[in-house]
Amino acid sequence: MTTSGDVGEDYTQRTSLFGTLVTSAALVAGLLLVFVLDQATGSAPVQHLYYLPIIFAAVRFGFRGGIAAPLVAVGLYHLANPRLLAFKHEHWDVVQIALFVAVGLVTARLVEDRRRLHTLATTDDLTGLHNLRSFEARLTRMVRACRDVRVPLTVCVLDLDRLKALNDAHGHLAGAEAVR
Repeated sequence: MTTSGDVGEDYTQRTSLFGTLVTSAALVAGLLLVFVLDQATGSAPVQHLYYLPIIFAAVRFGFRGGIAAPLVAVGLYHLANPRLLAFKHEHWDVVQIALFVAVGLVTARLVEDRRRLHTLATTDDLTGLHNLRSFEARLTRMVRACRDVRVPLTVCVLDLDRLKALNDAHGHLAGAEAVR
């Protein structure tokens, strides 16, 4: 038996997998396009285009993307510039390679920090439960998903009587535990 929660989760998983595949394909295409341009021109301005897929990978895939894309970019950078395969690096080549990795890692770190800030903004510190802002956003998404697949949505609301009295008598940690 399928419940409306199952339908929403299944829909989210399908769209997430599809999004990951599309993103991966776009990332590979971007790296290959920059490689072809780099190989054809060998010019520094074109080589800076490697940053776009590096940043894209770090934003979409976090630290794994922030490491993998720069390493692939370094490999493609070497293949596009055959003199580098003999390890005859100029100082700017070393700087370029270091910047590829640094940009990937810094971008991944910024994305992780953004995720943490979002979590702090949408959850209660004591209980870890979603706050009103998060509840309203999730409810809107759930209503939309259920409308899309034409299934009913059931919402259960609980009211805790005398929670303030519990907090006053036993402290906020006891009240938070009662809510959890």
